[in-house]
Amino acid sequence: MSKNRQGFTIIEVILFLGITGLIFMAIVASTSNVLSRQRYNDSTQNFAEFLRGVYGKLTSIENYGNGRSERAIYGKLITFGESHNLNGEENVENEIFTYDIIGDVSGSISADDVIKSLASLNADVVVKNGEDVEYAGINEHYATKWMARIEQTNSTELFKGAVMVVRSATSGTIYTYVLNGETIEVNSAVKFNTPKKLLTSQTLNKFVSNQPIDFCISSEDGRVYNGKRRDVRIIANARNSSGVEVMPLDDPDQNACQSF
Repeated sequence: MSKNRQGFTIIEVILFLGITGLIFMAIVASTSNVLSRQRYNDSTQNFAEFLRGVYGKLTSIENYGNGRSERAIYGKLITFGESHNLNGEENVENEIFTYDIIGDVSGSISADDVIKSLASLNADVVVKNGEDVEYAGINEHYATKWMARIEQTNSTELFKGAVMVVRSATSGTIYTYVLNGETIEVNSAVKFNTPKKLLTSQTLNKFVSNQPIDFCISSEDGRVYNGKRRDVRIIANARNSSGVEVMPLDDPDQNACQSF
């Protein structure tokens, strides 16, 4: 007469634990991937909102404060890839910086040539105060969320360049100018007390307004979208915050960022 078997064999216990462990690992991996994607998407949207905010600050041209009514704010300069930060330290965190572009309130102003007007109005982001070189107006810094990187379209090299968002003194129209491949070393000029104009006519003429500029956002975990990168674009001749767009990830005709 057979006896009823009680309990589990060692093999059954091992199989149960193995299957349970695999299920647990799959759940953890899935949760981690969802969290990574959420962080990456948040980083992308946060950067886009930062750029849109620059346009929002240019709703009107104001006289520069502190009793200096002979000076006015004409726009913002955004720099990428500066070698130093606002404290004069090495920019190891790849912070992005914005500066007021401030110039004279009187001078030769061209209605159809904002770049020429900026040069004529002696506009700049730094000013010489006695023996010291100082920021001409307000300066701010921005760091991407969740350690995201802002890279070039055709490589994983960090993006280096500058964007000028300028309001015309005659029409009030906002213009966007881009400089790709090099930046304006504002913080270094202040740190080393470099007594020279930064926004010279030669430098201003390097900026162009008839092309978009694409920023490729890379996650700290490059596997989030299998090497694909989101493209945050400032469209050519952007006039307001709607000119900042987050391009579709899976459309190669619109996303300028190559996959790696």
